[in-house]
Amino acid sequence: EVHPYESVADIIDSAQAWGVVPCVCRQQKALAGEPCEHPLEVCMPISQTPGAFDGSVRVRALTRDEALATLRQAADAGLVHTVGNYRAGLSYICNCCACACGILRAVREAGLPAAAARSPFASQVDAARCTGCETCASYCQFGALALNDAGLAHVDPMRCVGCGLCVVHCPEGALSLARRPADAIRPVPLTIDDWRVERAAARGLKLYVRRVFIMDDAEQFLPRYLRFVRGVVDAADLPLNVSRELLQTDAQVEAMRGALTRRALELLARLATDEPD
Repeated sequence: EVHPYESVADIIDSAQAWGVVPCVCRQQKALAGEPCEHPLEVCMPISQTPGAFDGSVRVRALTRDEALATLRQAADAGLVHTVGNYRAGLSYICNCCACACGILRAVREAGLPAAAARSPFASQVDAARCTGCETCASYCQFGALALNDAGLAHVDPMRCVGCGLCVVHCPEGALSLARRPADAIRPVPLTIDDWRVERAAARGLKLYVRRVFIMDDAEQFLPRYLRFVRGVVDAADLPLNVSRELLQTDAQVEAMRGALTRRALELLARLATDEPD
């Protein structure tokens, strides 16, 4: 979940222990010969247990003030703040960039970042204060800001993920964050287990028989290691009253499973060759 600076500062303030570790994304890019210019030691574990990181060999323990200063350093560097997709038990704050982080890069390149990144906010422009300096656009990692025909900043709401970096860096104070309409805000799961259930429910294949919807999550058509694949199967030769029990024993289903598995693996191999990022 993407959070603006003030929200992450509140998360840090409510924690009882703080630490910092090098960003693994930027470490990997450096090892690949593509070092990132952003600061390295800015990703922060947090805990509700006082002294949780004292004596750790992996985490450099921080005070609350040092953690807030690290967050400020990340914001000044133009890094996006993200936490887990749940509300209770947050244990890590990631401050990263789309040039190094595979997740943020995928969100940016998907074309509709706001549909992929969970955030209840979007930036808005005060036209009376905007001078068209384009500072905001230089900090936006998702291509959500550009000048309109009047030479003023314009926000594309489908590309804005509500990170608030443009707000922090606008020299004229012409940008602010506004809550999206209620029907555009997805509820955040309470715990990580709730998030896992929600994530699992969004995966799998929907089964239709001769264009008649039969069931969600028709897990019999792909092996478990391909459960991340989403799609629709429209079978012409299955009965309309097909049950999950029948799907487990039907020879036609077994043949379809083999064909779909081959197709999915061929697609992944092609994507790995043509679009390795």
